[in-house]
Amino acid sequence: MPAPRFLQMIIKVSNTTEKKISHSYSQCTVFPYDNDIKIYSVLKWLFQVVGFLSFQVFLIFLVLRISGGWLLVYNVVIDGTSTPPTTLGVERSYRGINHYKNNNMVLATGALKELRTHLSFTQLRFYCNKRLGRTFHVATITNSSGTAVVQYFSRQTDAKPYTCGSFARLSGDNSFLAGDCANWGLDLASTTYNVGKWGHDKVPKLYKYPAFILNLHHWATFPQGKRWECDDFNNNVSSGDFWKIYVR
Repeated sequence: MPAPRFLQMIIKVSNTTEKKISHSYSQCTVFPYDNDIKIYSVLKWLFQVVGFLSFQVFLIFLVLRISGGWLLVYNVVIDGTSTPPTTLGVERSYRGINHYKNNNMVLATGALKELRTHLSFTQLRFYCNKRLGRTFHVATITNSSGTAVVQYFSRQTDAKPYTCGSFARLSGDNSFLAGDCANWGLDLASTTYNVGKWGHDKVPKLYKYPAFILNLHHWATFPQGKRWECDDFNNNVSSGDFWKIYVR
């Protein structure tokens, strides 16, 4: 028995996307919110027609499973004014991924925990670039060390995971951070830095030093502290600079 027409449409779009995955991955196209295919627009329309959140989740799950794609959960882009936002669009529910086009959308770790109850993602991908700086582009590995990172940032454990052996460098990465995993992080109990662990605060925050080497190379989109850092310790930004995190 053939699939219902709307599922055939989703599968057709997904199969088209699958052919683009290798290119999209290397070029870091925002997936599944591809500007050409508009997968998310289709899903949103279907959600409005059907009206059930669980059905929306199912469709997103279907597309990601078929295509193997990455879901954008963090999107901060400096616009044409070269002025960073004065506040950060922290979303407390995973439904906030709807706001990705604002270029100021960050899922809180609690929202990631909620999302993981619907989509059992196993990897995180961190990607930032400063036009006048460097590129940090890594993804966690699907091993026990990488799983510990996913669990930490989705609030399923308080134990800060070790960095070395938990991630792989991706296309375009030329960061110092990725090349010096042993010197990341902070041990809060002893206030010791350079301990080779992910995270900074007691409660993990994706926007506040999830990856950093003290006073040298940081990931930060933190308006309150005027911190806009991508593998640097420099808050200067240019139009087009971005910070993105994906899950799959």
